[in-house]
Amino acid sequence: MNIRKKIAVVVVSALAFAGFSSVSAQAAPTVSYTTMYDTTNGIQVVNGLATLTISTDTSTVTSVVLSGVGSILAATAGTNTTISLAPSPTVSGGVNSWYQVTTSNVGAGTSTLTLYSQNVGTSTITVTPVNQATGIPGTAVVKTVTWTPTGSLAVNSGYTTVYMASGATTPTPTTNAVAITAPKTLGTTAGQQVANIVIAPRDSNNNLLAADQITAVVSGAGLIGIGTATGSINMQGRALTGTAGSYVINVFGDGTAGTSTITISDGTTILATKTLIFSGVATKYVVSNERSVYRVGTNGADATATALGSGIAITVTDAAGNPVADGTSVYATSTNPTIATVSASTTTIGGVAYFGVTGVSTGTASFTFTDNSTASLVTTIATDSIYVGSSVASKVSLAFDNTSYANGSVVKLTLTALDANSKPISDAAAAGYSYTSFLATDLISSTQLGGVSLVGSASPTFVGGVATWNLYAPLSAGPFTVTATTGVATGLSLVAQKVALSASATIAADQSSSLALDAANAATDAANNAYDEAQNATQAASDALAAVKSLSLQVSALIATVKSLAAMVAKIAKKQGVK
Repeated sequence: MNIRKKIAVVVVSALAFAGFSSVSAQAAPTVSYTTMYDTTNGIQVVNGLATLTISTDTSTVTSVVLSGVGSILAATAGTNTTISLAPSPTVSGGVNSWYQVTTSNVGAGTSTLTLYSQNVGTSTITVTPVNQATGIPGTAVVKTVTWTPTGSLAVNSGYTTVYMASGATTPTPTTNAVAITAPKTLGTTAGQQVANIVIAPRDSNNNLLAADQITAVVSGAGLIGIGTATGSINMQGRALTGTAGSYVINVFGDGTAGTSTITISDGTTILATKTLIFSGVATKYVVSNERSVYRVGTNGADATATALGSGIAITVTDAAGNPVADGTSVYATSTNPTIATVSASTTTIGGVAYFGVTGVSTGTASFTFTDNSTASLVTTIATDSIYVGSSVASKVSLAFDNTSYANGSVVKLTLTALDANSKPISDAAAAGYSYTSFLATDLISSTQLGGVSLVGSASPTFVGGVATWNLYAPLSAGPFTVTATTGVATGLSLVAQKVALSASATIAADQSSSLALDAANAATDAANNAYDEAQNATQAASDALAAVKSLSLQVSALIATVKSLAAMVAKIAKKQGVK
């Protein structure tokens, strides 16, 4: 051991004997969010309490200093620690914003810090450890608490809702519209909007945000305004960002027909896209009957867009093929009011005008549709013809579409109901139109049939006097039958009640075994042919080989002859002295 090492050992031993020990650098304290709105990102709602836990190393004095908004409401000692105010604490509103925690030499310690703020902003906590023996500061740790009106800074598109409704209607989950058709007319003031969009921005904890800024951008036709309520447009444009809390978008026409797509975001996250169609002048009208055979009585209602909810539907489009705006009027008259009548007018819903029809008596009725109610301005836009049938069947039959089927093939079964004049009965399509218990029981099959179930077939739905079931034929060969008996319910005349019905067909014998045998025989023939071809090819190859061998012998003999002749020539030349 050299002299320097000996001196070091002596010094260390002496220090140890005197009660001193070598002091390593202090471990940096840790500061964790304990209780607040968002303990991952350190976010709390104003006027709430934010609690942090501070863990410090053994034998340290740690200063805790607060800057920014808010103040230290309480500081609580924990394991191995004592807390005291610094000699000259900074006071904000009478509440200390600076204190120190002393950790004993027994082990690491903990303390708790509780912050409070009435203002939006950031509290910055700087925690600096100081070694008690040396007075040397360790590594400071900085932690922040962000105070917001709702406790969050980021909008979450999964929780945020965006609803749209036409006109001045306030959008709600029940009035929300996926797409709206509106007139292209230029709108510039509150009350002229064609739609309202309401956004409810929420954070990842599903809490409403009160200070988020919404941006809306229009692609295509239309103008928008952003305000705090429906009709409060503030300003108009095609790309706008509202002030905090302005979560209502008013949509206006700009005089241009076409599709409008509005993309709504909070600047970084797309929250929703909404589509509107600004329509031009109506140029095309297409009529479709909602029933095959109408009944005597009411057939649907005006302005009812549900399936089969009305009698006649007229689709109205502009020159670009877009549906015209809701509320466009279409006018109608009946040329045969003793057969059927229709309302004088109705308006479009999504570009379609729906008319209810009232059947008066059986027969054919015609209608004329116009674009104006004033006689001098009337232009006929479409005509239509319907048949009003009886709702009482006098002739009922049951039949398959064929008499013979291959096993497993599609089988179409039809129940046909005609009135006393052999005309199809009226359609059964909605409440009040159904033929309940038209059959005494459900249809009964003699063997298992695939496809749709026959359960409920006792109350069939007739369209054009026919009820249809698509089935699959049995897999086994032989005849099969479906039977039923008509009931005594309304919809059947006396002559048609309790009538036995039957439909029969046959499944041809299963040809699968024969077909398999034919296939096997064909495969055997193909194999035999292939064998013959192989044999022929082998023989041809053998013949070719023999020919090659024969030719080789001939060539060898010729070569030997040439060599012999060459030798003879050489001898003759030598005798004659030719060189």
